[in-house]
Amino acid sequence: MINTGKAPYGAIAPTPIVTDALFQLDVDDDIWQDIGLTDENDDTINIPLWLGNESIRVGIKALLEHDRCEEEERRLIYERESMQDWFEEEWKIVQLAISSSQHEPEVIYQLLEKESELLHLCITWQSQIKRITSTRNMQWGPSTDQLKSAKAYDSQEQIINDSSDEAMDTNEEDSDSSDDGFEFSELDIEEERGELEDAEFLDNVEATGRMESFRF
Repeated sequence: MINTGKAPYGAIAPTPIVTDALFQLDVDDDIWQDIGLTDENDDTINIPLWLGNESIRVGIKALLEHDRCEEEERRLIYERESMQDWFEEEWKIVQLAISSSQHEPEVIYQLLEKESELLHLCITWQSQIKRITSTRNMQWGPSTDQLKSAKAYDSQEQIINDSSDEAMDTNEEDSDSSDDGFEFSELDIEEERGELEDAEFLDNVEATGRMESFRF
């Protein structure tokens, strides 16, 4: 800046700092000198306030910490808005997929499960970020009634009747044999379960593929 004439009048260039030995500084190293960092109005006799006044030193640290807090606040606001953008897009995709799959009950079931999952995710996120103010008036996607129903479901006890479990066990024991008295082996039962799991997996893949097709 001195060579180009952009520096203040009377400016003195600081002593060059050798960066190779920056982490091996000595008490007499040139980096501790104020050459070129002061002007004619500075006191050249007394210790500068940033170095000798403890209140000033504490204030400088507090100001730097305040600046970092403001940076973090802006980052959190950006993250919140990004979360809401993502959720709103996912919700719209699921709703569009549901409306386009009315005649496919096996796909509708998987999409409704995804919708329920998003509702519970929305409730969790809203409770965690409600103290982070947003610069935009953004909507999450679900209606107020849908969110209330999901909250009510989460707050209610989910009880499984023991008698129902016993009845299911009895039905499973009865199902080990057919009406004509043929006994099913463990291998037959495992194969049947495997086929059911494969069918459920294919339904999930189909539902996911349908959602992805609406994304573009």
